[in-house]
Amino acid sequence: MIAIYYKDQTISYEELFKKLEAREITDPIFPVSNSLEDLLNILACMVKGIPFFPYSDKLPTKPTIKIPKDADFVLHTSGSSKMKYALFKKRALLDSNIATHPALRLSTGDVYLLNLPLCHVAGLSLVMRALLRGGAIAIEPNDPSIITHLSMVPAQAQALLKEKSYPNLKVLLLGGSKIKKELADNLLKAGYPLYITYGMTEMSSHIAVEKYTEKNGISFSHFLPRRKVLIDRELKVKGCGKFLRYLNRDSQEYHESGDIIEKKDGRFFIKGRKDNMFISGGENIYPEEIELALRAHPSVAGAQVKIVDHFKWGKRPIVSVALKSPLTKEKIRSFLATKLERFKIPKDHEIDLC
Repeated sequence: MIAIYYKDQTISYEELFKKLEAREITDPIFPVSNSLEDLLNILACMVKGIPFFPYSDKLPTKPTIKIPKDADFVLHTSGSSKMKYALFKKRALLDSNIATHPALRLSTGDVYLLNLPLCHVAGLSLVMRALLRGGAIAIEPNDPSIITHLSMVPAQAQALLKEKSYPNLKVLLLGGSKIKKELADNLLKAGYPLYITYGMTEMSSHIAVEKYTEKNGISFSHFLPRRKVLIDRELKVKGCGKFLRYLNRDSQEYHESGDIIEKKDGRFFIKGRKDNMFISGGENIYPEEIELALRAHPSVAGAQVKIVDHFKWGKRPIVSVALKSPLTKEKIRSFLATKLERFKIPKDHEIDLC
């Protein structure tokens, strides 16, 4: 039984277990870029009970943290002023994906494409979904027809409308940022088996998964089992899949999502955020984080970020930078590269010098 497809190679479950048993983890805090080596390192840590932290290879420097004794793994997520570190038990990830399973129709022999970052809960979750059910993970497969399950953010899914590359797809999960109804309708008309999702890092991925219909649009009739949800304008949630806490912070009974939820005609609609966070290409970004990084430059007197709609990425930052002394856009971007992940750095045309 095949566990991993890697380009034109295959790894059986028996071969995988042998590889994991023989694998040595010298540093459990390691960068990941969705390679086969990255996946094997993560699985080895899980199997051997080694607490680990797979951080983005796009970070300018390696995070210098100590993994607390009660945490099985750590994931980084954006914050308004600095990066936050979310602490998890493996059980949360397993419980979350077991509860999600009935919506996915995933079974032995199915193949899930690894196209979401392993430093995010979305990437880790799709690995668990496949392997828990005797399915396989595909990394850069030569033959896209083997793929039966696919998770995408809207920016990725737009490419599916140009060419139908996955003829044997059973499930296409769409989420991670705001979904436009026009995109969902077009995917449905193109014949994709579309399911829309709502979730977050702190709940080990999904809180709601629903088969998409044009009639219901981007809304949900219910939340997944074993999650308890409170809605007083903002959604608060606890239960299956909830993380332990953020590093150096106390745990809370309910996680406050920051998402504004409206219930209408028995359905739930995500209306926006209570803070300034925006999502660009599936990545959470706080404008304050960009502003603080810019203001750290000695030639910058001030900085302000404006969020605009983008046809592909959903949202993008437009930055106005007030200068004390001459500074080029190239030097600004180089400076930001020492402080921020690449996806948070504005492009040249998104920077206005004044």
